[in-house]
Amino acid sequence: MRSKVMFDRGDNMTGSDEAYFDVVREAMDCFNLSDHEGVIDKCHLAMSMNPEGAEAYYIMGVVAFFFKDEGRALQLMERAHDLDPECRDYAESLASLSARVGRLADGVYYAKLAKALKPHEVFATIVPEVLRDFRKSLSKASPSTHFLEAQRLTNEGELKGAIAECEAELRLNRENTECYRFLGRLLDRKGEMERALSAFHAAVHLEPENPLNYAFLGDLLSRLGRREEARAALNHARNLSPDDSVVYAIYMASLPRLGTDWLTRCRADAQAWHKSRGKELRERVKNRHKARKRYGVKGHEAQKSAKLRVGYYSNLFYDTAGSRFVEALLKAHDRSRVEVFCYQQSVYVDSTTTRMQAAVDKWRKVYDVDDMTAAAIVESDEIDVAVDLSDHAVDSRIDFIGVRPAPVVLGWKGLPEPAAMPGLTHVLCDSVTEPKDGTLALAGVRKVMSEAGLFALDPFDTLSNDAPLPALQNNTVTFTAMRDLNRITPTVVAAWSGILRAVPNSRLVLGHMGHASEMVCNQLINMFANFGLSNRIHLAEPNEDDLHLPENVGTELGSSLLRMTDIYLDTYPISGTQDICEALWSGIPVVTLKSDGRQGRMGASILASANCEEWIAEDEASYVETAIRLAGDVKELEARRIRLQKEIPHSRLFKPRNLAAAVEKLYEDIAKRPKT
Repeated sequence: MRSKVMFDRGDNMTGSDEAYFDVVREAMDCFNLSDHEGVIDKCHLAMSMNPEGAEAYYIMGVVAFFFKDEGRALQLMERAHDLDPECRDYAESLASLSARVGRLADGVYYAKLAKALKPHEVFATIVPEVLRDFRKSLSKASPSTHFLEAQRLTNEGELKGAIAECEAELRLNRENTECYRFLGRLLDRKGEMERALSAFHAAVHLEPENPLNYAFLGDLLSRLGRREEARAALNHARNLSPDDSVVYAIYMASLPRLGTDWLTRCRADAQAWHKSRGKELRERVKNRHKARKRYGVKGHEAQKSAKLRVGYYSNLFYDTAGSRFVEALLKAHDRSRVEVFCYQQSVYVDSTTTRMQAAVDKWRKVYDVDDMTAAAIVESDEIDVAVDLSDHAVDSRIDFIGVRPAPVVLGWKGLPEPAAMPGLTHVLCDSVTEPKDGTLALAGVRKVMSEAGLFALDPFDTLSNDAPLPALQNNTVTFTAMRDLNRITPTVVAAWSGILRAVPNSRLVLGHMGHASEMVCNQLINMFANFGLSNRIHLAEPNEDDLHLPENVGTELGSSLLRMTDIYLDTYPISGTQDICEALWSGIPVVTLKSDGRQGRMGASILASANCEEWIAEDEASYVETAIRLAGDVKELEARRIRLQKEIPHSRLFKPRNLAAAVEKLYEDIAKRPKT
C-alpha cells in the first residue's frame, strides 16, 4: 500500500496533516488558475510544514516543466518519487519526461515501474497529458538544447542567461564535462570564482585525463593567488598533452603569476615548444608552399598592388580590456596608404565590433574554421603583413600564427611574451620593452622599433578631465589600484603596505568595474592583515549609477572611483594598460615598476608615451619612494594634477594617428626586406 493517501480524512489524520493537505489543495487551485507564483509560495509553505510530503515536490516539478526547466522538474519529481515510491503518477511523469529529454534508459525503467503502482486519487486534474503518455514522449525524444542555447547567449553577451542554461543542462545531464568547463569559464568572467572553481573541479572529476580541465583550473587558481596549486594543475595539463596548443597558450599566459624566475621557464618552454610543435608547423608551411608552386599559384612576390595589405588577427574584436586601443588603431590608419583586413577569431559581436568593421576594408570571420583553412584565407587575401593582436589566454589559436599565413607575421601582444610565439618573423617593441624583448625571441625573430610607442587611444571624452584633487577635501591621501588577484601578488601587497605606513592617515581603495566575490574580498583583506593594515584598505563596489551611465562605457575604473583617487598604483610583474590610461587622462599620477618581461613593462611604456617617465621606477625601493614622495606634498600633488590634466590630451598616448603612421612606415619597411 502507498505510504500516504492525499486527503485521507480518516481517524489517524492529525491536525498538522490536515493543515498540510489544505495548503496542497490551495497550491493545486493556484495551478488550475495559472497562478504560478501562488503555486510556488503555497508549495514552499507546504514543504516547511511537512518536509516528507511528496505532493508539494511533485506540483513544483510540474510548474518547472511548464517553465521548460526539465532538469529541475526531474529533480523535484525524483524527490517526490523517493518520498512516495508507490504513486503511479510520479513514475509515469518521470518516464515521459526522461524520454522527452533523451534519457531513454531512465524512461523505460520508470515506465515499467509505473505499471505496478497505484494512481494518486486527485492528481488527474494537474498532471499534463504530455507527462502521461510515455510512448508519445518516446517518439519525440530529443537531446537537450540548453547547452546550445547557453553558447548562443554567450555570443550575444547575455552571460546571466547563459549560466542559467548551463545549469539547466547539468540538471539533465550531470556528466556533461564540456558544459561544466563552459560554465566555469562563464562564472569566471562574471567574477563568481568560487562557483567557477566548483565547475572546473566537477569537470576534472568526470574527465581526469582531459588536459583542458586542468589548464582552465590552473589558470583560475593562478589568478586567485594559489600559485602552488596552479603550478601543479598546469604542469599536469602539459604532461597529459605536451603538444596541445590551447594548453600551451594558457600555461604560458599564466607563467608571470606563478612566482619568481618565470622568464627563465618561459624561455625554456618556448624553445622546447618551438622544436617540437614548431617543427610540425614549419613542415606544414613547407608543404603548403610546395602545393602552391605545383598548382601555379602566384606568391606575394608577384603582387603588384599599390597599397600594402595589412591583416589584423584577434579574439578581442569586441568591448573588452585592450579593445579600445585596437579600435583607435584601426580607425587611424591611412586607407590611401594601407588596405586593412581583420580576421575575427571570437564569436562574440557587439557595438564595438560594428564600429571596427566600419573602420576597415575587409572583415573576415574565421572563428568557425580550422587553423589551416584560416591561414589559406589570409593567403588568398594576399596579406603582406599579418599582425597578431590576440589574447592567448582566451580561446587561443596559436597554430594559426605558427603556420605563418603571410610573408611577414608581426607579434604585438603577449603569450606572455610575443617574441616567444612560434611562427613570428618580427616583434614590435618600443624603447621601454626593447631591452627585454630580445632575450626571449626565438631564432629568426627580428625586433622592429616603434618610435611612437605601443599604445595610443582616442581621448576619453566622457571621463572628467578637470576634477579637483580629492585630498584637499578629504584631508588624507587616497591611493587606488585595481582589485584583481590576477595582478596583486604578496610582493605588491608588501610594497603597498610600506607606502601606507609611510603616509600618515592614507588609505588604499581597491576598485574594479564589477562586483568581487566574497572569497576574493576576504583573500585581499587577509593579505593586508598580515601587515596590520586591513583597516586602511577599502574595497569599492562600482557605483550603481556608473554602471548605467553612458560615460562609463568602455572604462575599467569608472568615473566614481577616479573622482576619489589622488595617486594610482600599478601592479607588477603584470602591469595594467587601459586602467593606467584612464587615470592619466583624469590627471592622476601613476606609479609603475619597470619589471621583467613585456607584461611587466606595459605601464612604463604607457607612461613614456604620456611624457610621465618620472613616475617609472626601476626597482621596488624606488617604486615605494616615488609613491611616498608624491603623497608627501599635497600642494605639489595638486599642481601636478592640474598640469597633467592640461598636457595629457596632447601627448602621443592620445594621438592614435601618430601611432598608425609610425607602424604603417614599419610595415612598409619590413615587407620590402628579403624573406628568410
